[in-house]
Amino acid sequence: LERGVPDNLKILTAHKLTPPALDLLIKDEDVMLDGILAPGHVSTITGSMEWRRFAEEYGIPTVIAGFTPGQILEAIYRLVLQIKNGEAKLENVYRGIVTEHGNIRAKMLMEKHLYIDKAWWRGIGEIEKSGFYLKSRDIDAVHFYGLEVKNEENDMLPGCSCKDVVLGKKLPKDCPLFGKACTPDDPKGPCMVSSEGACSAWFHYLREDI
Repeated sequence: LERGVPDNLKILTAHKLTPPALDLLIKDEDVMLDGILAPGHVSTITGSMEWRRFAEEYGIPTVIAGFTPGQILEAIYRLVLQIKNGEAKLENVYRGIVTEHGNIRAKMLMEKHLYIDKAWWRGIGEIEKSGFYLKSRDIDAVHFYGLEVKNEENDMLPGCSCKDVVLGKKLPKDCPLFGKACTPDDPKGPCMVSSEGACSAWFHYLREDI
């Protein structure tokens, strides 16, 4: 965006902010969070300071995790220690990569070219201040082409429990479609579509028939 965009290139954005979704999750009385594993890749941009308030305001142990098995295990270990000791603080396991203030240059560019507004989360609904949108309408595909973005309450296939899986109310195996009508080769919900999705991970590594 800084160097300009070709006239024949338009952008359709679907970028989301994680913290507002976490706020929604924490305030849901049906969800009990013992701790938060904050995403390392997001934190490299936002900085660790973005997650501090979850420990300070909500009293929930929060640890920024990396991606290696060792880093993930260390993050879980630190969460368990905090819970055991009755603590609630922010810790950073992704040391050397995640700093307190993050990538200042990247955040300046984001502020210059993007604005924040409410966004629709599939299966969950609308969350305030949780989406990034392009400030320039000249390159915004929705505005340029006059596209109609449809957000529907019932945007999941009948029987799909992805919403409850994402919110931590169900395990993937509890979905009636899991491993039957819904598999990685023929996914029915977003939790199975992505290789990083909860249902896909459960299918590959935690199925009882493996």
